[in-house]
Amino acid sequence: MSPLASTRLWTPAPASWRRRRAFVGGAFDPTSIAGLAFWVDAADASTITGSPDVSQWDDKSGNGRNLTQGTAGNQPDTGTRTQNGRNVIDFDGTDDSMATAAFTTNQPMTWFVVCLNDDGADGTGQSAMGQQSATLVRFGKQTGNTWNLNAGSGLSLGTADTAAHVFSVKINGVSSEIYVDGTSAGTGNAGANNVTTGMRVGAQGVTGAAFWDGWIAEALIYDSVLSDANRDAVLA
Repeated sequence: MSPLASTRLWTPAPASWRRRRAFVGGAFDPTSIAGLAFWVDAADASTITGSPDVSQWDDKSGNGRNLTQGTAGNQPDTGTRTQNGRNVIDFDGTDDSMATAAFTTNQPMTWFVVCLNDDGADGTGQSAMGQQSATLVRFGKQTGNTWNLNAGSGLSLGTADTAAHVFSVKINGVSSEIYVDGTSAGTGNAGANNVTTGMRVGAQGVTGAAFWDGWIAEALIYDSVLSDANRDAVLA
């Protein structure tokens, strides 16, 4: 199935965007780029346990970093929403989230996430994905109605809205960068924190905070700053 950034088909694409090779007879494999640490894909039904409540969402990176949620009331939903005909995982913005077991990925990193926030510019801070720790490494939206990357120092760029987007973020200290649908929203200092306790999707923190209200279709983490060519390959 598609890698996250195969999501040219997840979101309405400008005419200049190429369609993901995996959907037109090709076979781009995100594991072909070295350093894939984590990858979940809601369009691959074989990786999802439970319906409509999701108790496990399997990692496709080969590292076994599956997302789980054992509390039924905190499980997001599958099969209830789609984007361009493809399944997405829906988080309620109140208490839904899923988490991996502990693992470590140090800066520099590249994250990709395909998502939509139902609240947009409502002034709330929400995390699409973040470290399971009070030590911040997270991406989502900020209270100032901007998209926000925080690895110890907040980098807030662009304007939060309720549209579907493909985000790619470089987490590299003072040289961090947020891309929205393939276009850079700017660069700056996101801080020097590393992922040391595993990941939470749909929120951040040990037990969950800043819960995401909206859907998440796909997410990937690479343990390096990808070259422009490799980032474009994921997004192509």
